[in-house]
Amino acid sequence: MFGGKMKRGENIEQCIVRELLEELSIIVRTENVTVSNLAYTTVGAPMIQIGALINDYEGQPRIM
Repeated sequence: MFGGKMKRGENIEQCIVRELLEELSIIVRTENVTVSNLAYTTVGAPMIQIGALINDYEGQPRIM
């Protein structure tokens, strides 16, 4: 699992693409991201959890 915070001006898909590059070192295009669900939680702090399907990517995933 990866996580992060949206930056001002990003949409959900752009945030997912950026976080996947930063945390797993894979390149994903926004058109290959399908948001599957959103959930609100207050575990520790209020946040939104986002589930997404990645249809295609480039690179070898690795923990950064």
